[in-house]
Parts: sequence; C-alpha cells; structure tokens
Amino acid sequence: VIPVTRQAASKHLQLLQAAGVVTSSRRGRERLWSVRTEPLAQAGDYLAQLSRRWDAAVDRLRAFVEE
Repeated sequence: VIPVTRQAASKHLQLLQAAGVVTSSRRGRERLWSVRTEPLAQAGDYLAQLSRRWDAAVDRLRAFVEE
C-alpha cells in the first residue's frame, strides 16, 4: 500500500477523470470510480507504434555506424 492522503488521491482521480480514463458516480455519501479501458488501449497502441518507429530508427543508426 502506498501512503497517500485522501486529498492527493482525489486530485489524481480528478485528473484521470478529466483525461477520460476514469469515471465516477455517487452512491449515497460515497463516490465510486471506474476505469475506462478504451483510452488505455488506445494509449497502448500508440506506444507500441512509437516503439516500433524507435526500433527501426535504432536499427538504421546501427547499420550506418557499422558500415
């Protein structure tokens, strides 16, 4: 468990909500948070594409240096 204040957790959750990664709803006095997987999947796809580009660039650089 990471020691974090309720206020800090609330700020982080509000930021994630603004980014569309989580949603919240009220149930009485409680606020329930849910993770939206679609934005995370999109981010994962983007990072995988970016990783492939960097791998290709490093391969080209390696080939150039080894000539």
